[in-house]
Amino acid sequence: MDIKEIIEWYNEEKSGLGTKFYSSIKSSLSILKKNPYLYQIQYLDIRNALLRKFPYHKSITR
Repeated sequence: MDIKEIIEWYNEEKSGLGTKFYSSIKSSLSILKKNPYLYQIQYLDIRNALLRKFPYHKSITR
């Protein structure tokens, strides 16, 4: 699933929940891009940021 599909799914579950999910993703990605060393390396040079309120994570390599 891509992020757009996940947003749509959350909005179907509860109105506005997809928007909250998207805001959470944007915030996590911003922090991850600015300071990737806050996050532990999961595999080789891949770092994962877990979302606090949603069962989802986003990865980045440096």
